[in-house]
Parts: sequence; structure tokens; C-alpha cells
Amino acid sequence: MPARLTEWINAAVQWGPAVPVAIVFAVALIQALVLPRRVWSKGAWIIAVLACGVLASADLRLQQQRNHAALLTANRAVTDDEIAALRGLWGQWDAVSRTLPAVGQTPVASFDTVEDAFLALSFQVAQIQQRIAKLREQSKGRSIDDETAAKLADYLRQSGSFPVVVSCVPDDVEAYAYTNQIANILRAAGWDAHGPEITAARPGAAAMA
Repeated sequence: MPARLTEWINAAVQWGPAVPVAIVFAVALIQALVLPRRVWSKGAWIIAVLACGVLASADLRLQQQRNHAALLTANRAVTDDEIAALRGLWGQWDAVSRTLPAVGQTPVASFDTVEDAFLALSFQVAQIQQRIAKLREQSKGRSIDDETAAKLADYLRQSGSFPVVVSCVPDDVEAYAYTNQIANILRAAGWDAHGPEITAARPGAAAMA
């Protein structure tokens, strides 16, 4: 229903100015046929009315064409502004996506039309979601649940007590937390566990990104 109403409104806007012209032309033509008494006078008035009607129709058609061209120009300007805004938004999303882990090659985005711009934005959002999912997968830390820790402590307790130093790479929060769990399990088993300390075997080891 809204689409049909829009069509009616557009038709009314297009043909609305022609209605008064048509009414005036019809009234003038009737008067030219009725009022003059002489035949030659009727013919002259009819020719004059027809000529005025043709000129008025031509002028009305010219005005409609100019208005239509101006409307197309305005719509084209609005479209260009929309595409420029969408291109800027895509650039911001692209800058954010470059800070996340890569998930494959990014195709070249097209901004020839508004539809192409929205398609590029939709793909960019979907790719950012994939990048975030990959980042979450990479950031999952290692851990030992309480039940497993208790079983490990019971098993190690059977082997006696030994001194041990637990170490991890420097500046790695995930490795430090994991190593601290291992040290606590060793202490729970009665071992003489020290640490976590920075590893001396690989001083240049890479830490977690």
C-alpha cells in the first residue's frame, strides 16, 4: 500500500500542473465555439485557443523536464554523499579490523552504488566478527581444574618430596598463571616448589602477544 500511495503522489505531482491548464483550455475552446456569432470569427478564436493550448502544453512539458532533471541531480548528489559517508564508515571498520588477527584475504570493496557500499560494510562486519572469534580462541589461557589438580597432588605425593623450581617466560600473564597453578599443585603434594620464576634456559623466549 505505501508503494502504491507513493506512485499516486508522484503522478499527482507530475500531472497536477496540467489540470488547471486543461481546464482553462477547455473553457476557452467552449467560449470560442459558442460566443462568436460569425463563422470566420469562431474559426479565428478556435485557432487562437488551439495555438495558446499548444504553447502552454509545450511550456508545461519543458518545465516538467527541467524539474525532473533538477530532481535527478539532487538525488544524485544525495547518493554521492551517502556513498561517501558509507565509505568513511567502512574505512573506520577496516582500521579496527587491522588490529585483530587475520582470517584470510579481504576482497576489494566496491562503492559504485549505495547497495555495493552496504554490501561491503556487511562483509566487513562479518569479517570483524570472525577476527574477534579468532582472537578469543587465541587468548584462551591454559588452566587446571580443581579435580585434576587434586588427582595430580595425590599422585605426586606418592613419590616423596623433591625440590623443584617452576619457571615461565617473562611478561606473559597466561604462562605465569598456569605456572602458578603447577607450583601450587607441587606444594600441595608436599614438594619443595619455588616459583614461578623467569626461565633461565630461554631468556629470549617470546612472550604472549
